[in-house]
Amino acid sequence: MKLNGKLNGVRLHLIFARFVARKIFQRKIKWSLTPFNLPFNFLIALLLQSCALTAYAQESAKLETDHLHSQLLSSQSQVAAGQPFWVGLRFQHEEKWHTYWRVSGDSGLPTQITWSLPPGWTASPIQWPLPQRKAYGAELMNFVVPQDTILLTQITPPKNATADAVTLTAQARWLICADVCIPGSGSYTLTLNVGATAQPSLWQNRLQRAQEGLPRALSGWRVDAQWHTASVAVQLQPQQGQALPAALEYFPHQPDLIANAKPQSWVVKNGAGTLTIPAADNKTRWDTLDGLLVADGGAWAATVVAPIRGARAVANTASLTLAPSPKVESATQANSTLPPRTDSPAEVKPSSWLTALLGAFLGGLILNLMPCVFPVLSIKVVAMVQHEARHPGVLHKHGLIYAAGVLLGFLALAGALLAVRAAGSTLGWGFQLQNPWFVFALAILFTLIALNLFGVFEIRWGQTRAAQAEHDAQQLHPHLSAFATGLLAVVVASPCSAPFMGAALGFALTQPAVLALLIFAALGLGLAFPYVLLCYWPALLQRLPRSGAWMNHFKHLLAFPMLATVAWLLWVYGLQTSADRQFSALLVLCALGLACWLWGTIQRTTRPSRAWWALVAVALALLAYAGQRSASNPSDETGHWKPWSEAAMQTALAQNKTVFVDFTAAWCVTCQLNKKAVLETEQVQQALVQSGIVLLRADWTRPNPEIAAALQKLGRNGIPVYWLQRPGRPPVLLPEVLTRAILLSALRADSP
Repeated sequence: MKLNGKLNGVRLHLIFARFVARKIFQRKIKWSLTPFNLPFNFLIALLLQSCALTAYAQESAKLETDHLHSQLLSSQSQVAAGQPFWVGLRFQHEEKWHTYWRVSGDSGLPTQITWSLPPGWTASPIQWPLPQRKAYGAELMNFVVPQDTILLTQITPPKNATADAVTLTAQARWLICADVCIPGSGSYTLTLNVGATAQPSLWQNRLQRAQEGLPRALSGWRVDAQWHTASVAVQLQPQQGQALPAALEYFPHQPDLIANAKPQSWVVKNGAGTLTIPAADNKTRWDTLDGLLVADGGAWAATVVAPIRGARAVANTASLTLAPSPKVESATQANSTLPPRTDSPAEVKPSSWLTALLGAFLGGLILNLMPCVFPVLSIKVVAMVQHEARHPGVLHKHGLIYAAGVLLGFLALAGALLAVRAAGSTLGWGFQLQNPWFVFALAILFTLIALNLFGVFEIRWGQTRAAQAEHDAQQLHPHLSAFATGLLAVVVASPCSAPFMGAALGFALTQPAVLALLIFAALGLGLAFPYVLLCYWPALLQRLPRSGAWMNHFKHLLAFPMLATVAWLLWVYGLQTSADRQFSALLVLCALGLACWLWGTIQRTTRPSRAWWALVAVALALLAYAGQRSASNPSDETGHWKPWSEAAMQTALAQNKTVFVDFTAAWCVTCQLNKKAVLETEQVQQALVQSGIVLLRADWTRPNPEIAAALQKLGRNGIPVYWLQRPGRPPVLLPEVLTRAILLSALRADSP
């Protein structure tokens, strides 16, 4: 029995060897188990099978997961110390299924690969193939990889690698979608020989073709990008002898910058082409064009990194040479050169910085008329009319102290910008408004100013009814007020820009620290100049009406632009955080208004009672509570929807209530389409509320084991899932592609 088994095994080897040999030699090979032929045949079989085992070592085992076949491939069967080589994760998607590019678009998640390598071995980031657009209606656009694609990574062995073999392990995570989205993952292992020379594998040509499809440099091409109202215009000019493409499109390397679903336009005129890229709605202007240009449907592609004029000023807007990603070197990249810089700080001409100083001063002058600054200065002018009538000698000091506050504010701002620049980062004018806490603090400040202008409460700077205290207040506090107003003018000027100002500030941020500080000081002098002029020539105030009742009306009028500024700041705050935190911020301002009203009432009372102080304490408690809500993390609740949990669901079912669960995620395109087309429509919202159904939302944007377990319990491994659960009855799962008719029909079926 054992001998027969061994002979059968030998026959299997010989059958395999005979088949391969016939393919190689293109003729029949006679095999036999005679004593003479057996050793020869067995050696041939071992040789051919060793070739098969060598080929197997050049690739990992093929992994079959939901709607995706994947495998890790190597360009070399034997690698050499210090010589980089390519490996590629091959994705073969089933028809109608896709995974995502490095920037997924309006939904989805890019594939991630994590490497486990021996010490000294390094792996590059994923080198992505050219993306494809996948539209969902007119509002959503995703960027996906081709149906059969390879995600390349360059592996570099250390120069002192001495092992005979090396094992490479990769852990990949992806999101595969069609009508539903399914998170997936896989682990891959490659074991390669290490020798004195590198040996190509059977996959070398396939990986070479994938490498040739990566973006390459375009030597000599120039790009000039500029912001328009809601788009970026990119002008491209090829070097002499090269033609412009018939079609061109841009894919960003960072998410949430462009309006992915809006069409881009490409116009060729007078030897240059202009690509117009619509910007994302409600986003701060980005200052760098960093992405991929794809021409004629993929005939060629190039990465581009260039400054964008109009986001924040850039001193040198010279065009740049298009270049590929620095992570991958190519033969063509060696021929690509950037034009020599001519704007180094050591070569700054006097005419350049004098022009910048003049531009900064003129920009500061015009800044006084901007809506951010004008209301604040108008308040000071009204106060000047009063002081000019009673204390004309104080005005000179007020002007100088106000100017000192402005200059100190601008120099502090310049110092912060220069410090960040020295640390290797880039910030622009108004960078502090990128911080939600700073924006909210400004909203509180302007609310207090508006309430004060309306006369809700008064700021008396510690005045008492004693004459001496009043005299001290007149001598000291007006000076503090002038200085504080100067600082405030700098703070509130941040959102605004003025003619001549942008180029001067951009020039300043590229120059040595001393020259940059001078330019910011010139901007401050321009802002302070009109007020100082009025303080030193009070006769100019004679053109204004004398103090009287008109001043109170004017103060009330100035309160409205302050409230408009608060509305704008809250809008910015909501974009930076969430609608929930924006609502909490409104509660804070309402409680603040109540506290100010109570305080003003106490101010107008001869002897404030303890009851009034108690009311102030209550108002401050409300203010603290609302502030705590604003500082907390945004809730998952949206309207009538509550966050899903197994406990919340069981509680509702125990109360004999029907539950509707929406399993969703920000990266799920079908989920977002169903929200817009069905769940968030007025008809469906009314039906859901009237039905008395408990609405729960299971947000799977981030990994959640409880949600994953619930999906598995329902027999689903992807989203969207719409689960209607009646007490004591089997679950009802609605289709992934939801319609209003389907949902309303399911709700009516649940009605008594």
